[in-house]
Amino acid sequence: MCRSGFKEAKAGTVDLKEENPSIINKLVQYLYNCDYSEPDDVETGHGTGKLAFNATMYTIGDRYLLNGLKDLAKAKFAAALPDGWNKESLPDVIRFIYENTLSDDRGLRECLVPILSHHKTSLRSDDAFMDVVKNYGEFAVDVIDAWTKPNPQDSPETFLQCDCCNYLYPSNYTGSCIVIHERRTYGSAMRTVHMAI
Repeated sequence: MCRSGFKEAKAGTVDLKEENPSIINKLVQYLYNCDYSEPDDVETGHGTGKLAFNATMYTIGDRYLLNGLKDLAKAKFAAALPDGWNKESLPDVIRFIYENTLSDDRGLRECLVPILSHHKTSLRSDDAFMDVVKNYGEFAVDVIDAWTKPNPQDSPETFLQCDCCNYLYPSNYTGSCIVIHERRTYGSAMRTVHMAI
């Protein structure tokens, strides 16, 4: 940024007036140490706590082209999810993520999917969570995807995934490793059938 044609390069300064000073403090901490501490009490505009804070740091990394900061924030966000998924601020954090990351930036979005799948019963009865599902189409697609795929954590049975079509089948499958993808008609529907040969 400071070696390009941007105004910051010409002036030799970067104006951060719009940023929360506590967040900028952690950005500077990252720039010096390649790490930052996670405060529990910083108000981010979309909640307090580690989920909200790390989601903010992820977007700061994206805004200032700091991929290392994005990676660190994603790892810290993922580490905070097991304890933070049931906090009141989760719907606000999800809104923030889907409003402030591009559709093809799956970093934080992919962290959410296992939690959505594992806690679908609790989340389905949470009105604030379901309000986010109803109002954010891309998030709704991720929720549907998470809730319709078998979750190996929900069952003692583990699954393997077909490399060709992503079909999930039990790991105790005794057929050979070669699978034929065949289209068969069942009534009026066509289905892909996996057969061992």
